[in-house]
Amino acid sequence: MWAIQTCGNYPEVFDEMTSRNIGIFHVAQGLILERTEMVAGVFAFMKFIPVRVEVLVLSDIVEYTGISTIFPEIDAGFNIPKYDLRIRKSQSGDIELVEAIPETL
Repeated sequence: MWAIQTCGNYPEVFDEMTSRNIGIFHVAQGLILERTEMVAGVFAFMKFIPVRVEVLVLSDIVEYTGISTIFPEIDAGFNIPKYDLRIRKSQSGDIELVEAIPETL
C-alpha cells in the first residue's frame, strides 16, 4: 500500500493551484489503450491530479475529474465545469501547450 507523506515541504505544484482549480474532461478509451505514453505525458504536462475517474462504457470514453494548473479557480458551491482539451506539440513531438476550452452545449 502506498501513501503520500507530507511534512510541510510541498512540491511546487501545490503553490500554483488549489482544490478549486478543478475541471472535468473526457478521453476516448481507445486513445488511452493505444497511446498510453502520450496520454500520460499530457497529464504530467498539465500537472493533473485525478479526484474521480469513471469509465462510461456505452460511450467508450473515460471521464476524468481532477485539479490542474490549466483549470481556472471556481467559487465554492459552483458546479465543476467541463472542458475540451486542446494540445499543441512542437515539430519534434514535444508538448508545448495544453489548453482547457470550456465545453459548449
